[in-house]
This record gives sequence, C-alpha cells and structure tokens, in this order.
Amino acid sequence: MLREFRIQDFAIADDLEIEFAEGLNVITGETGSGKSVIVKALSQILGHKSSPGAVRAGRDRAVVEGVFQWRPPAFLAAELEQAGIVLDEDDTLILSREILANGRSTSRINARAVPTQLLRRVGEHIADLHGQYQHQALLRKNDHTEFLDTLGGAAHRALAEKTAVAHKEMSELIAEKRRIDSSRQARADERDLLIFRVKEIESVIGGAEEYAELEANVKRLENAETLGEAATEAYEMLSPNGSDTSAYNRIENAISHLSQFEGLDPRIEEARAALAEAAPLVDAAARAMRSLASDSEADPTRLGEAQDRLIEIRELIKKNKCADASDLVAFKNRAAERLAELDREDCSGGELEQRIEKAAADLVKFASALTESRGKVCGKIEKRMKVELEELGMKGARFKTSLAPAVDPDGLPGSAGAERAEFLFSANPGEPPRALSEIASGGELSRVMLAFKTLLNRDDTVPVLVFDEIDTGIGGVTAQAVGGRLAALGGHRQVINITHLPQVAAFADVHIAVSKEQKGGRTLIRTGIVRDDTRLRELSRMLGDAGVRNASVELARQLLSDAAEAREAAS
Repeated sequence: MLREFRIQDFAIADDLEIEFAEGLNVITGETGSGKSVIVKALSQILGHKSSPGAVRAGRDRAVVEGVFQWRPPAFLAAELEQAGIVLDEDDTLILSREILANGRSTSRINARAVPTQLLRRVGEHIADLHGQYQHQALLRKNDHTEFLDTLGGAAHRALAEKTAVAHKEMSELIAEKRRIDSSRQARADERDLLIFRVKEIESVIGGAEEYAELEANVKRLENAETLGEAATEAYEMLSPNGSDTSAYNRIENAISHLSQFEGLDPRIEEARAALAEAAPLVDAAARAMRSLASDSEADPTRLGEAQDRLIEIRELIKKNKCADASDLVAFKNRAAERLAELDREDCSGGELEQRIEKAAADLVKFASALTESRGKVCGKIEKRMKVELEELGMKGARFKTSLAPAVDPDGLPGSAGAERAEFLFSANPGEPPRALSEIASGGELSRVMLAFKTLLNRDDTVPVLVFDEIDTGIGGVTAQAVGGRLAALGGHRQVINITHLPQVAAFADVHIAVSKEQKGGRTLIRTGIVRDDTRLRELSRMLGDAGVRNASVELARQLLSDAAEAREAAS
C-alpha cells in the first residue's frame, strides 16, 4: 500500500505530505481546491508523462515521492535487482520523480536513478488509477474484448494467451515465407554468380600452396638455360667422370696418398676415414647436378603455360578483391558455404509451409476453445453485472455482451481470437440494450466501471486502486451504494478515492480534506486528516452548509451511522 506521499513545488502545491492507510482513503475538498493536483502528482511516480507546466511557477523543479509497503512479484523483483535496486527486508519501496522546468525528468526507485520505462512498469503493478478519462475505454469497442477476457478467470486468460501466441507464431512464419518468396529471383541470381565464381577459381587453383609452387616453377623455367649450364659445370667439378681435378678424383687421390703412411700417426687414419665418407657425398652431389642439368632444358611452351596460369590467378585475386592466394581460396570456401545456405533456404520454403499449416491449426484450435469459453464467460458476466448494477442503484438495468465474428480474409482468427466483444447496455427496463457509447451517461459509465472493478477484485493483484471522481453524475441512495462498493474494495486492497459526494465520503476509513490558502501573495494547497468534529464539519460542507447548522451536522452524523451499518451488514 501507499503509506506516505510527498509533493514539492508541483503545480500549486509547495510542500505537501499525506499519510494514507489501509482500506478506503477518501479525499474531499471544494471544486478547484487542488484535489486533481494530488492525482496528477501521483500519476508521475507511476511513470506517466511529465510536462513543464507541472513545476510550480517560479521554481526550477518539482519533486514527487511515494513510500509504498509492497513486495514485488518475483519476475519484477528480478528486474529491479538486475537494475541494481536493493529491496528492503521490510518491503519498503520508494518511487520518486524529479521534474525540471524544461519538462525533463529523473525517475528513481529506492533512491537509484532508473529509466522512466522501469518506473512505469513498476507503477502498472503497484497502482491502478481510474478517472473519468479511463472510462472512455468502455466506449471504445476495440477494448471490450480485453475487458471480457480479463473478467474470464485464469483458465480463460490462459486460452486467450495461447491464441495470441499461436497467431504471433503463424504471422512470423508467414512473414518469413513471404520474405523467402520475394527474394527467390535475387537468390537465383546470387546462386548463379556464386557458382560461376567457385568454378572459375577451382579451374585455376585448388589451394594456396599451389600458388607458391607455381611461382617457384615459373622462376625455374625462366632460368632453365642458365641453371642447366651451372649444373653441368658443377657436375664436371664434382664427378669422378670429370677431369683429374674434379672434387671426387682429388679425394680419391688424397686417400691413395695417405694410405702409404698407414700406421705412422693416428691422425692420418682419421683424415683418410673422413675423406672416405666424403667421397660418396660428392658423388651424390655430382649425380644431382647431372639430373638437374638434364631437367633444365629451356621449354618455352611450359613456361608460357605456367606464366599464363600465374597471371590468371593474380587477376582472380584482384577481381575478387582478395589480398593474396590464401584469401582467394577462403573467398571460394565462403562462396561454397553461401551456396549451401541458399539451398537450405529453398528447402526451408516447403518446411515453412508445413509449419505454417501446423501453426494455423493450433490457432484455430485455441481460438475455437476461446470462443466456447467466451460464450460461457459472457453469461456469467451478464448475471454478475446485473447484481452489481442493481446494488449501485441501477435496478432494471441490463448489461449484455455481443460477440461478432472477426476473421481475416482466409477465415483465420486474429490475435484476439475469432470474434470481437462489444458491451451493450440499457439503463431502463423495456429498452433494448444498445452500445454503451450511444446511451450511457457519465454517471452510468462510472458505475459500470466500478462494477467491473468489483468483479475483478478477486483476480486483480494491484494493491492500490485510485479513483478520481468516478462518482460524478450520481447522488442520493446510489451514492451510498457506490460508497459501499468502494469500502468493500478497500477490504481487499488500499483504495484512494477523490469524491464530491458526502454519502461516499462517509464510508472512508481515512478522510483527507484538501483546501486552499493564500500566503505571501501565492495560492497554496493544504491537506489534513479530518476526524470527529472536523469530519462532521467537512461532511456538512459537502452537504452545502457554509456554516455548521445543527441540521447539517445531524445529517452528516446520520450518513456516518448509515455507512457503518451498511459496512456491518455487508460483512
């Protein structure tokens, strides 16, 4: 519940502190005394839109703060903790809003700055604000289906949710199918280009290592004649078949010469052994040079082919905007992967058709069950609304819910099901029910809304209900019935009600009076809890007594007595 509420420099309020209690809190005051300022200020800490005009003239900022005793549901508590907000063990939650003169504002929860969106999300779960403008929802046919489903209970709302989810899934699949179909030609063109690029690259290079080998081969072919001559000359210098001065023959001569001195010195034997090991190596080198010489004949044809291929690869590297051969091969691999992806997308078209059919079947199944459930809910609501409206002084009034088919051109239900609800109403016996927007007065709408809130009382989890003069347009016995209904709501949650009716105010657990005073040439709002004699005087004022006549006081006392008896009878 809302325990404390502070308003500073907001509109004509300079510094107000209001304490609320459990049950029914009633706020009264003369027309223009500032009651609406309190509601507007309260809307700010619930995350409603702020405006520069909210700041008191001559001030640079306004501050609104509410101290709530409330434990958020688990999912919301998780969001708050994720935002770095520490929740107190005593379930105290402080919502505040600082509004600058230029219209910008800062929202805070437990003194930590938060996005206004988060403040609004908390506000939606902590307080429900109803005023004359909220009643306009009853005049909008598009909102009636939502009203109906809200009154349908948990199982019914689950069906409505399943229908909405099934419709969303089907719509997303259809959108995906349309995207794939619309891009079919573009994919075909992309596929043709990718196939060409892949084949073009594969025709000249299989891997990055081939390019390095090709470069080396071109270099060899370009230098084949010089390389052959050098290899022949080296062969002559090394081979045993060469001249007497070849390396191999010199080694053999050295070995033969040293053999004459065998046994004279160990070092001679070591040298001879080393030369014996070197001889085969020199012979092998000579044979390698002979092989190189025979393979190094100039071949202009092979050279031209290798050079052409090298040029082709380099052109492909440039054409595909690659850095080198490795990048070109990577480009080819990516192109091949994209081709596979395009093939999967084409295959997925058929799969999507099947998934769309299944989603549509699920949608029809859930919507059909929802239609059947709505028929039952309509009957229950009509009976319960008849009782509630009679209790609110509308004996003989009829409330009816009409269900009209609402499907798309293919005959499929929408996100809200296969029908749309519309509320029909007749305030007078003998008159057929017609659209609320055509016949209901402001006072009748107020009572219909209050009847709705009464029906929702068991399922509604919002702890604070705020009503801003929803009793406009009624009086007498009806006003007492409205007060009784508000008091009954206050038995389950905190109700804050702004009223101009003494019959309603008499039911208050806490009665707060608002007044204006002049100070220093400025108009200020003042509030205070009225009890005993001051409450009698406030009720007398509401009855039209500018002074305090005995008759007015007695009537005020009687209203309090009647309200107490009504409460006792209701309990």
